[in-house]
Amino acid sequence: MKNQMTKYAYYFEMANLCNDLAKAYLEFDGEKSVDADIYFHAKEGFEHKIRYMSVDESSRPLSEERYKRLEDFRWFVRNKQEAAKRHREQANEKDADSAGA
Repeated sequence: MKNQMTKYAYYFEMANLCNDLAKAYLEFDGEKSVDADIYFHAKEGFEHKIRYMSVDESSRPLSEERYKRLEDFRWFVRNKQEAAKRHREQANEKDADSAGA
């Protein structure tokens, strides 16, 4: 399948995925999460690239290799978000059990 993604769309998607991943890491590790910091900074880096990209560069098609890496990263983020959701649910159940005791 040939992708039709532009370089701009790729950077935009990567910024959003990095933000989502950082939030998932916060769920596990709290405010002191180094992983969350790394991905929040990566998000800022992608936003910086978007801001200073020329129109010509932003409209260039994305390479197939980079598109595949994006897809792999997208799956990684989704899995981490699902794990964070389960972690949050377990914590809520534990809190509910402690409150009822």
